[in-house]
Amino acid sequence: MADPTYLALSQWGGTANGWPSMELPAVELWAHHSVTNEEIGVHPTDDAIADFRELDALGLSRGHGGISYSDAIHPNGIIGEGQGTRRGAHTAGDGCNHSPWGHNPCSFGVCFIGDFHPRFIGDVWFPGDTLTDAAINSFRWLRDKLTSEGVLVPGIYPTGGHRDASGNSTACPGDNIEGRLDELRAPYSAELPAEEPFMKLLRAVDTGKVHLWTEVAVTYISD
Repeated sequence: MADPTYLALSQWGGTANGWPSMELPAVELWAHHSVTNEEIGVHPTDDAIADFRELDALGLSRGHGGISYSDAIHPNGIIGEGQGTRRGAHTAGDGCNHSPWGHNPCSFGVCFIGDFHPRFIGDVWFPGDTLTDAAINSFRWLRDKLTSEGVLVPGIYPTGGHRDASGNSTACPGDNIEGRLDELRAPYSAELPAEEPFMKLLRAVDTGKVHLWTEVAVTYISD
């Protein structure tokens, strides 16, 4: 099987933030999802590039100079380079020897496109998105790429979910990722599918309906 598709920032049209390089090699790698505490975020479609660009626009709107994360992973397994080895704006708190930039100067932040936190949205229960095998395996491939390039100290990654980074109060990356960190830490396997052609995601919305997305249609299922 082929390795995951990796799109450089310029290939998908992202914005370089112009910030300084991280302190390399980095010593942490944190897992995120693409929804903030304010319920603002990017919900996945079947168009990975469009989703990466939406995440970039969100970073710009929050004053981060572009996409906030080091890299992003779509449910179909495609990886979009983010700020790479430039300092991002993904993991605040008390990190990197009490840096005013939190954990960002010495850590990578990888964002999974989706909302992985089960909760009620209004009076509708949202079960949260589910990590696909392709996204999990792409993370493993990316982690190994970073260590082999010497920009990440060899170790067991992810270090944790965003919520596990000291000094943070957040639900990110959602229970549906937090509960699968050990799967993300497993070895990369070229035998698993690099991309998933069909994506089925349940989404609760404030209209009181659940949306079931596929590549070819959107079905509305009444509450």
